[in-house]
Amino acid sequence: MQTIEINSPIQLRCVRAESFPNAVMPAFQRLHQVAPPRENRVYISVSWLGDNQQIEYLAGATELEEGEMNYPDFESFTVQEGTYIYMDIPDFMKDIPAIGQAFSTLLALPETATDTVCIEWYMSDTVCRCMVRKK
Repeated sequence: MQTIEINSPIQLRCVRAESFPNAVMPAFQRLHQVAPPRENRVYISVSWLGDNQQIEYLAGATELEEGEMNYPDFESFTVQEGTYIYMDIPDFMKDIPAIGQAFSTLLALPETATDTVCIEWYMSDTVCRCMVRKK
């Protein structure tokens, strides 16, 4: 496993998937409709096990202009600063289950923080960095 240090919080605007995994793609489609890929835009999605034991999923991106994603169906999420353990998934669109497998591996590590969320940082069109916060 590798680690990465996030030195300052990353503010995201997100679309909540109505269900997981079925509504993840529509959430991304809505996100890209409002926040199309542009230089310096960061796409990061987060997920966690909710109170009802269902996976909660937010497809998110950074704003390049203040208020550009100020829509009622968008919500804020902050990726906290800290040390994160990660695994990169190359060609993730060809092997979506590899993302879930990576998180299963990362969450089982003894150095993973118990209150972490699962973070998918889309480094490019082909590489997804799966991250969890380290204790």
